[in-house]
Amino acid sequence: MAARKYKKVEQVPSNKLVEMTPELYQEFCIGGCVPMCHLTFKNIKIGEKFQLASLKTAVRIGSGDYNRIETKEVMLSEGADPDEYENRSEKKVKQEKERREKGGGCFRVNGKIVL
Repeated sequence: MAARKYKKVEQVPSNKLVEMTPELYQEFCIGGCVPMCHLTFKNIKIGEKFQLASLKTAVRIGSGDYNRIETKEVMLSEGADPDEYENRSEKKVKQEKERREKGGGCFRVNGKIVL
């Protein structure tokens, strides 16, 4: 049985490898997203497999520093490891927190420094 070819982004199931079809590629581009792996930063081409995964992601707020983790949908290529992506996100937030604790920059809310 041939693998199902999805034509709409809404049809793509989470955490399942699917093939990038011309229709999906076009929909992502129209939506302002050039399909690429969020772990390796390599473009995903038509015919290649990818997954949309709900993973813990480092988020920038305020001064542009990674200072919290949120669960977001990310695109990963076939060989990308979701655990590695989450570990990298957690490491970014940890490094930023350590940098701030050592006096590297500050983020003020109502005049108070927030780490």
